[in-house]
Amino acid sequence: MAYIKKADREQIEQLNEYLNIIGMPGRWNTFLQEEKRKEYLIIKSKNEYHCLFCNNKFQSNAKVNEYIECPKCKSHLLIKSDRLTKYEAKKDLILIQKYADSYVFRTFELYTWFSNNKMSFDIVEWAREIIDKDLNTTKFYISNNLKNNMGCLTVSHYEKTTLWKPYCYNWLLNITGRYYYYNFKELFYEYNKYSMIWDLAKNVEILNFNDVARDCLKLKKNTVELLTKSKLYNLANHCEKYSKKGSFEDIFGIDKSYLNFMIDNNITSDELKILSKIKIKNIDLIRYLDRFGYYELDNLLKHCNLLDLYKYKLNPKKIHIYLDYLELAQKLGFDITNKKYLYPKNLKQKHDQYMNQIEINKNKIINNKIKSKYKKLIKNKFEYKKYIIVPADSIQSLINESSQQNNCVKTYAERIAKNECDIYFMRYIDSLDKSLVTIEVKNNKVVQQRIKNNMDTNTEQKKIIKLWENKVLNCN
Repeated sequence: MAYIKKADREQIEQLNEYLNIIGMPGRWNTFLQEEKRKEYLIIKSKNEYHCLFCNNKFQSNAKVNEYIECPKCKSHLLIKSDRLTKYEAKKDLILIQKYADSYVFRTFELYTWFSNNKMSFDIVEWAREIIDKDLNTTKFYISNNLKNNMGCLTVSHYEKTTLWKPYCYNWLLNITGRYYYYNFKELFYEYNKYSMIWDLAKNVEILNFNDVARDCLKLKKNTVELLTKSKLYNLANHCEKYSKKGSFEDIFGIDKSYLNFMIDNNITSDELKILSKIKIKNIDLIRYLDRFGYYELDNLLKHCNLLDLYKYKLNPKKIHIYLDYLELAQKLGFDITNKKYLYPKNLKQKHDQYMNQIEINKNKIINNKIKSKYKKLIKNKFEYKKYIIVPADSIQSLINESSQQNNCVKTYAERIAKNECDIYFMRYIDSLDKSLVTIEVKNNKVVQQRIKNNMDTNTEQKKIIKLWENKVLNCN
């Protein structure tokens, strides 16, 4: 450990001694068991599902990486395949205890791993934050369990002893986690006996402590209280969004007829945003749409009926392919108001098929323009001694040149079609099919001349190309 100032050493020792004396809260182990239970897995083998918490086996149609409720123990757990060989998860647990006239926020990392069809757990304490009665941080200590690996902070679970030092890295830590809620009423009742922060901490997974505490403890507003009493826990957790005055619709963006629906489903802020947009009381639909980005959702709404989209079960991870597919379908003249085209059976296959068709159509147009241009440029044909210079006459000729010369001239087709440049080939008269020099011309001036592998032309080739430029191109 690095050198620690005497004042910090003394405070660390005092804090250690104090915490050793008061020990852990009476329900800490109960809390730990609650949190460990959430980390168990359900292992899927074909259509049989095995809950590792209660050892129950049951049938389902749920997919790997989805969450499902075990019908026996009622745990809501993550599904993994029976081919799983390695799995680990980490989350922070935060315990608040009184310390003199302040508080100490203790952060523990719960580490979960899976091996040999068994769940294992370990927990270490890695941070202690001393916060005064006005809820401002006065000291922040970290343990030797917190490691800095190439700028990435990780918690080690292999240290035999725990040592503490002041946090001195150049970036701030924003610690979020599951709070030990059993002592919240004891800790904060004196601040605001109506706050209901203890009830909120119990009913949200990640308490937004800083904003919630500021609202209901420091400012003593009733936003958290009212939302928590209404069982709108997720909205209470983001109380700063709903602390303004006005009508129900002014505050929530939707009229009061939706209140019971919001309560029944403990709606989140993001879900409320979607509800205010679509005005449909269907929580499954809302949660499905919540998996899309807000901008992406706006684009979907331009084309899709929401219930049809939900029935189609578009994978949110494929949204960019889907929106690209719709654009391609429109370019090809398909009626995307027709469900046959709006909701294709095989999205990726149709997307690639349409993209290839557009590329073919595009190449036909470009090829026709190059051929048309060739008819104008052929007047610049030049023969001198053993050499001949001719314009490119098709996309295929560019592809052949690119292949023989190992250059990128095949990508110039669109530039030729747009009159941004002209491409000519210099060959030996007695070997017209063999590439020699690739020439780029702009405004009747040679701007590039390259032999194979983009190497420079030799002196003789340069002289002939210059002669061609002066006698033919500059005369046009």
